[in-house]
Amino acid sequence: MERLIFYRLILVLACGIAALVGLFLPWMTGGWLLDFSMSGWDWISEAGIEDAHEAFIALVGGSMMIAFTFPALVIYLVNKKAKGEVRILGVLTAIAALAALVGCWLFVKTINDTPATDLGTGLFVSAAGSTLGMIFGLSVPLRV
Repeated sequence: MERLIFYRLILVLACGIAALVGLFLPWMTGGWLLDFSMSGWDWISEAGIEDAHEAFIALVGGSMMIAFTFPALVIYLVNKKAKGEVRILGVLTAIAALAALVGCWLFVKTINDTPATDLGTGLFVSAAGSTLGMIFGLSVPLRV
């Protein structure tokens, strides 16, 4: 049972990394008409935070997933009896994953208004990492 918590924390950390890696992969492609692709990071750097707030929310959510999971992992490895802190950080990780997932969802709503564009693989990687991070982040407090 004790090792299960460690493995779940590692999985949440991997999901946070996947959510951030997906930000650098193409989020939008030109489809079969146009030959272009734009990652979430390209969109933030070109449009700015005001116009690309969806990708920025995903960036902050993925970063916070890692920022909450890493201390929970260290606290758990140092002191296996510090269960309250690990529970709180697990819930905060799930909230950060939900924020990243909301950013991905808002991007899908925005891109549906743009003709002749398709969703890229990076968006799916970020959404999958956020979804799994939220599931595993919520399962950590239940098992501690």
